Amino acid sequence: MSKLINKLIIILFSIGLLFNQDLLRVNQTSVQGNIRLSDSEIYGISNIYPGMIIKSDEIQQGVERLWNLNRFDDVQIILESEDSFGINIIIKVQEAPLLNEIIINGNKKIKDKKIIEISDLTSGQILTSKDIFDAKKKIIDEYKNRRFYNIEIQELKEESEFKYTKNLIFNIVEGEKVKINKIIINGAEDIKTRKLKKIMKNNKERRWFMPWRGKFKEKEIETDKSLIKSFYYNKGYKDYYCLSHEVQLKDNLLNIIYNIHEGPKYYYRNIKWNGNKIFTDSTLTKTLNISSGDIYHHDRFQYSLFQDVSSLYMDRGYLNLNLQHNFNHIGKDSIDVVFNIQENNIVKVRKIVIKGNHKTNENVIRREIDIYPGDTFNRSQFIDVRTKIMLLNFFDNVMPDINSINQDEVDLIIDVSEKGVGQANFSMGWNKIQGFNGGGGFQLPNFLGKGQTISLNYNRGLSNNSSGMNPSSDGEAVGIAQSFSISFFEPAVYDTPNMIGISFSYYENPGSRTISGLDINSGSMSLSFGRRKLKWPDDRFKITWVFTRSFKRYSSYNESAIYGSFPYVSSSDIDYLNDKYVFESQGVSISQVLKRRDLNHPEFPTRGSEFTWDLTYSGGKLGGIEDYIKNTFKLNWFIPISENMTIGSMFKFGDITKTSDYSIIPPQRYFVMGGSGIPYGELLRGYPENSVGPYYYENNYPVGGKLLTRYSLEYRILFSKNPTMYAFMFTDAGNVWSGFDTIDPFQLKRSAGFGVRLFMPMLGLIGYDIGYGFDPSRYGEDPNAPWGWDHHLIFGANTN
Repeated sequence: MSKLINKLIIILFSIGLLFNQDLLRVNQTSVQGNIRLSDSEIYGISNIYPGMIIKSDEIQQGVERLWNLNRFDDVQIILESEDSFGINIIIKVQEAPLLNEIIINGNKKIKDKKIIEISDLTSGQILTSKDIFDAKKKIIDEYKNRRFYNIEIQELKEESEFKYTKNLIFNIVEGEKVKINKIIINGAEDIKTRKLKKIMKNNKERRWFMPWRGKFKEKEIETDKSLIKSFYYNKGYKDYYCLSHEVQLKDNLLNIIYNIHEGPKYYYRNIKWNGNKIFTDSTLTKTLNISSGDIYHHDRFQYSLFQDVSSLYMDRGYLNLNLQHNFNHIGKDSIDVVFNIQENNIVKVRKIVIKGNHKTNENVIRREIDIYPGDTFNRSQFIDVRTKIMLLNFFDNVMPDINSINQDEVDLIIDVSEKGVGQANFSMGWNKIQGFNGGGGFQLPNFLGKGQTISLNYNRGLSNNSSGMNPSSDGEAVGIAQSFSISFFEPAVYDTPNMIGISFSYYENPGSRTISGLDINSGSMSLSFGRRKLKWPDDRFKITWVFTRSFKRYSSYNESAIYGSFPYVSSSDIDYLNDKYVFESQGVSISQVLKRRDLNHPEFPTRGSEFTWDLTYSGGKLGGIEDYIKNTFKLNWFIPISENMTIGSMFKFGDITKTSDYSIIPPQRYFVMGGSGIPYGELLRGYPENSVGPYYYENNYPVGGKLLTRYSLEYRILFSKNPTMYAFMFTDAGNVWSGFDTIDPFQLKRSAGFGVRLFMPMLGLIGYDIGYGFDPSRYGEDPNAPWGWDHHLIFGANTN
């Protein structure tokens, strides 16, 4: 009321000024009601003072300045008197008290501390009427969120023991929780109301057999209205709209009433194109994917128009395409769609700007971009750039953007967010053959920002306890298994698509920890070269050739163990040194790795595929005594369910064939399977490490096989994008056979379970899987019973 009086006074002042040719002068002013603020402070804040000339709305501005101070419950400007010399006015204020404490009464569902927190009031603040009103509204909204719609709050202010302060008392009547009794939809004729109610995801009618239903969420009414609208629009009801909605509350039950207008159900009749010169009408209509007689579908129409048709033009450089449409209604239920196209000019790329790369050299990013200044803009090609840069796995995110320079030119912006410089890795595992083993190393996948990769790894057995399965150890003490490797890889020699790399590795393992039962010492050096982009079949293929020269030394206290592993070795090939029988071999091989990677993300792909064919030819005219051909095929593909969910299928097949009757195949080249595949072998969760495949029956340890097949299916759910973290459910099936004469594709080891993966900067991959093996394992106490549950920890190695 006081604000209204103030406005009336100000209006009277303004009217007086309109009809008074002479300017008003303030002769005298006085202040009433002020306690903590002095008269001079109020004059200074309002800028109203004796002797001032009122030309326009100075009085109104003065009142607003006092109100904006947020220290008063009331502000009035009173005209005390008027004479020929001017006017005398009174500035009357009512100062708000300071808040001492808040007292809550009647609350049972929400604690005092929570209510005070929600009110956003603090002891010692100036307590205005507006502050109290806002606090009550916040508390009421919180109660309504908890379905207490009959909430009532009365406030009282009482004097406190401190000067200028008051206590604020909230007396709360909470009432009972409300439930939805009925949802009434008026105007639904073609669509049954029962079907519309199922579409609503937030507010549901209560049912006696579903006591958890009936919770009312007022804020979600608009969401439910949008869901119904989308449903009608995508069923052909283009003219649908919601007239109104209301909520009727009686006692603790409420009804939600929607008043809707369905309109007719529309069908497409004719599609017409105007202004198109680049593409024919038939091409555009085919791209739009709409035929005469189809039901109008709003979302499908919008997607086809702005994704398919627009992309058709933008892939030709028509970035400034103006595509308009209108509907001509024919009869009661048919529509013609008329498109008016302004193709405008072809847009060229002026320059490509790289941003956000603080550590990565710019040319590392640019060599993944197949667009150059002066090229015609191509939308699909530009979108593809993001995927190619992301697959480098140097960046957390890549954000492409377009900056229009003029009608004929654009700048392409590539904004990247870099990952950590390198990754440390640590791996640890246990299997019955090798016991405990573990190790670590580091990898610099973007060394000095040049895209090069340097890695160093060392693994060592953590115990040398034999499992009693090695017939050749004869109880002798055995050494500790260990391995070492170092490598360097350059993916773009002089910024060309040519790749080159070099690696060295050394490996030694006592007989108790090898699948052959022999002590093994081996070393190898490899040179690799290739191209990371092929012109045919497409530029997603890359090919690598690897030339490897290796030496191996096998030893045992038992000469027959060597003959058992290498049947064609003669006594002249075996030496006797340091109380051991020793056989040495050398191998020369060349491998060809053909790979195609078309994934949308390096760590959590939701769509795309990855194919790898690894062919190794060893011996023959290359030299050495290891003559064999080894083939491995791997195919992974992903089907998106949503942005954060995908189904992944992983298939792998491998075989080894001798090329000479008198050649040998190194035992570590055979296939072994089981567990997480650490330290070598193939993943098959739910079973012990390296436990799947051919065995020596008398000793019950695996010897590896020449044929391998494995299939995995995973349902993945993404929890975090940065760092990447996802969980999954899986099912695996696979086996290893000694050759084609023993293969049985129906005899597979099967398992299912769940796991989690976390990609941490500087640490790489961390994973944990729990799998249930449905088939027997030779390590089991009962050879006919399922193996059961097995746990697998993965640290620093990717098992896909």
